Amino acid sequence: MEYIVTCNKDYGKLAVHELQTADPSFQLVCWLDEGVGLGASQLEPHELARLAVEVPVIFVRHMFAVTAVTDYGKGQAQIEAICRERLDRTLSFCVQTRYAVGEEKDLHMTEALSQTLVKEGFDLDVASGAQIVSLYGAQGKYYVGVGPAQYNISHWKGGMPHYSYSDAFQFISRAEYKLKEALEHFAIDLHPMKRAADLGAAPGGWTKVLSDGGLEVSSIDPSRLNPVIEKRPNVRYYHMTVEEYLTLPLNDTFDIVVNDMKMDVAESMAIIQSFHDRITPGGVVVMTLKLPREFSYKDLRRQLDSLMGFERLGCRQLFHNRSEVTAVWKQKPYLPEEAAAVSARKPVRFGKKPNAKKNPPKKGQLSKKLMRKYGR
Repeated sequence: MEYIVTCNKDYGKLAVHELQTADPSFQLVCWLDEGVGLGASQLEPHELARLAVEVPVIFVRHMFAVTAVTDYGKGQAQIEAICRERLDRTLSFCVQTRYAVGEEKDLHMTEALSQTLVKEGFDLDVASGAQIVSLYGAQGKYYVGVGPAQYNISHWKGGMPHYSYSDAFQFISRAEYKLKEALEHFAIDLHPMKRAADLGAAPGGWTKVLSDGGLEVSSIDPSRLNPVIEKRPNVRYYHMTVEEYLTLPLNDTFDIVVNDMKMDVAESMAIIQSFHDRITPGGVVVMTLKLPREFSYKDLRRQLDSLMGFERLGCRQLFHNRSEVTAVWKQKPYLPEEAAAVSARKPVRFGKKPNAKKNPPKKGQLSKKLMRKYGR
C-alpha cells in the first residue's frame, strides 16, 4: 500500500529512516515536494499509524494511505465515487486538499466535493470529522485517501494547524502556538486541572495559554514576564532560576508542568526529574527538546526513556516546532529500583554548557551524510 507522508523538509531523511526502522517493509518511492514523500509499505493503515504513535516515529507529522490515484481531468467524479464506496454514512467527514508547490490548483475542489457528499446524506464536520478525505495534487494527479481521522496522525491538513490572530486572541509570543498545538495533538485536557508550573516562562506565552485555561500558574524565569501576564490574578511569578526555585520551602504540587527552556536535552530531563514529587499522581509534563545543528539521534531516543517515575505518552516534531521536538509524559509512582537510582544520582548543575570535545557524537546506523547532519 502507498502512503503520502509529510514532515519538516529539513528532517526528511531522518523521517524516512525512522519509518524504515519501525517498519522494515517501508520504502520511499519518491519526494513529491519538499517534506512530502510517496512511500510504500506492506502494513495496513491502522498498523502503520499505531507504530507511528507507539514507537514513536518522531519526525513524521502527517500521513494518509493512498486509496486511489486519478488524473486532474477525471478528478472530482472519480473521487466522489471513491467516497461513496468508502465513507461510513454513520460517521462525520471532512475534506482536506493540498498541492505540491507550483502545481495548478483547483480552489473549489474541497467545497464542491463536500457539498456533493452533503447533498447525498453524508455528515460534514470540517473541524473534527471522524473520517478524512485527503487529496494531494502533484504531477498532474490527485493522490486520494479516505479513512478514519486517527490514521492521519494529525487532524490538521498536512499536520499544519493555523491559529488566527484576533482581538480575542492577542499572542504574547510565537511559542504560544507550540503549546496550543501540543495540547491539541496529544489530547491534553486542561479543564480538570487546577495548578500548573511553567519553567523558563518568559516572556509568558505558555503561561498565557495555561492561565487562559483557568489554571493557577507558577511561572519561573530570571527574565521578566510580559507585564500584562505578570499582573494576572491566577499567575504567581518567581523571578529566579528553576534551580533556585527548587530550594524554596514550598509545598506546591502541579497537575501539569511545562518546559520550553533553551538548554541541553539532558539538563531539561534532569529538571523534570527534580519536579517528580511536585507533580500530582497522573499529572502531565509537556517539554520541548532542543536539537542543535548536529545532534545524536541515538542519544535523543535514549534521553526520551531516561525519566524515572514517568510514562512517556508521545513525542513528535509538530508544525510549530523548528529545531526541536515536543514530548509528553505522565507522572507515576517510582518503582523501588527507580527511587534508589534517583537518590544515588549526583545533583545536576543547571545551565552548564555541553562540551562537544568531551562528548563527541556516537556513530550509529545512519548513512555517513546523516551521521554528519545528525551527529549519530
